[in-house]
Amino acid sequence: MRVGKPLPLVLAAFEARFDEVLSPDAFERTAEALFAGVEYFLPDANWSGSAAGSQVASARYTTRTAEFLDRDRSRAVSIRPELIRLEVGLYDGHDRFRDFVSQVVVALEEVGTVASLRRVGFRTVDEISLPWSGRDPRQWKGMIAEPLLAPLELFGNSPDFRRLSGRLQFSLSDEHEINLNYGALPSPALRISPARLRTRPRKSPGGVFMIDIDSYSERSLSADQVTVDHVLKELQAPIDGIFKACVTDLYEGYHRRVPGESVASSFENIGEEN
Repeated sequence: MRVGKPLPLVLAAFEARFDEVLSPDAFERTAEALFAGVEYFLPDANWSGSAAGSQVASARYTTRTAEFLDRDRSRAVSIRPELIRLEVGLYDGHDRFRDFVSQVVVALEEVGTVASLRRVGFRTVDEISLPWSGRDPRQWKGMIAEPLLAPLELFGNSPDFRRLSGRLQFSLSDEHEINLNYGALPSPALRISPARLRTRPRKSPGGVFMIDIDSYSERSLSADQVTVDHVLKELQAPIDGIFKACVTDLYEGYHRRVPGESVASSFENIGEEN
């Protein structure tokens, strides 16, 4: 069976929830200082400015949310009184993503309004495509691990299946949890926010198989760059191994994480830090 070139990773996100919700005054000071800090620590991204248009950097601010988008619309930072979230639509590797997070956390440190965190998470969403038309979830047999497709065996071959989805939650340790959401869907279903965040092409004539992995830790952490970087490495470590467990050896040529890297090389060291 030939496997067509799939859609690569379409979203990677880091989210940190604050131990204490910011007051309106603290939120306003944090949003303003963070925007200035992001522009300073990431000068190559041209984060400054608030003009409208798809080719310029932008910032949106309300009393509840501040969102910053870089000029090429591939990176976004959003902050609310209870959390900060970083999103990348054109993912170029674990190391570079950690650099992005570290730079923003340093900017947040400069503000001094957030002392500790209570939950941090790293999430990746893959949408695998097929080169032929069709919407039957059974067409994924041979490419997706059999346990994920097991419900299709309950009713034989007669039903007209439209979609398949499931969720698996498990613990890697007392402080490390995984949420795995997966499904054979008729079309890309991930809602990108901010809506203008640029991702890789997401069109698929034969539907997509989504693999959505949320690796997170719920514990009190200091909101400093060294601590956050260490925890993020721990959260990233099992991601590629989990993805490999969801696909089969027939699924080859998948350009994962690092451009040009194949499935075989990408998962050679499963579970190791990247």
